[in-house]
Amino acid sequence: MDTENNEDQDREKILLEDQNEEGATDDEDDEDLPFILQPGEEIVDEAGDIEYRGMVITSFGSYVGGNIDSLFGGFTTSKIRKQEAGILDAKKVFLHLTNLRLVFSGPYVDDPVISEIPLSAIIGVTPADWTFLGATLGGKIMLSVKVPAGDVEKIGLSFHGRKDGAEKKSDSFARRDEWLKIINNQIRAFKIIQNTQQKSLDADDPVNVAKLRLARGEITPQEFKEILDLLKET
Repeated sequence: MDTENNEDQDREKILLEDQNEEGATDDEDDEDLPFILQPGEEIVDEAGDIEYRGMVITSFGSYVGGNIDSLFGGFTTSKIRKQEAGILDAKKVFLHLTNLRLVFSGPYVDDPVISEIPLSAIIGVTPADWTFLGATLGGKIMLSVKVPAGDVEKIGLSFHGRKDGAEKKSDSFARRDEWLKIINNQIRAFKIIQNTQQKSLDADDPVNVAKLRLARGEITPQEFKEILDLLKET
C-alpha cells in the first residue's frame, strides 16, 4: 500500500513519462489530427467509443413553429442554457488528450473538432454512472469546467464497453476508471508546470533547472534526488 501511495505522489510531481512516450507523435501523425498542435503541445493519449454531452444554448421561437432549435414554436425569442442529458443529445466522439487541453472530434477521420477544453479550465473530474431509464449502462466521467463568464459547466463523457455480452458493462467501467486516472494525472502535471513557471526561477541555478526538468517529466524523482546529492558534493 505504501509503495502505491509513493507512486501516486511521484505522479503528481512529474509529467508521466510512459504517457508521453505513448502519446508522442511524429510530423506524419500530426498531419492526421483534426486540429493543429500549439507550440510545445504534445498528444498524451487518445480514445474512441465515447459519448459527449455538454451544455448548449437553446433558442425558443422567433416565430410560430419556425425554430428548429426548440420543440415548440412561439411568438417571442428567448434563450436558455440546457444540460444535454438525453440519449438523443449524445455525440459520439474521439478524445485527444494533450499536455494542454482535451479536444473532442467526430468519430471518423475527416470529422471536425466538436469541442475543446483547456486543462486550466477544469476544476473537477469525478466518476459517475451512465444510466438510461433507470438502467446502468456503464461508466461516465463528469468534468466541471469554468467558462470565461465565471459559470461552471458540466461535461459528461460516457465510455462504451468494447467487449461483448455480460463483460460489456464492466469494460465500460474499467475504461472510465483508466481515463479518470489519466486525466487527473495530466491536470496535476499541468498545474505543477504552471506553478513552477510562475515562480520565475533563475535559469542559471542548477537546482532550479533540475526542478523544471522534473516538472516537465524529463527526469524521474529518483534522478532528481541524485542530481541534488551530486550538487551538494561539488
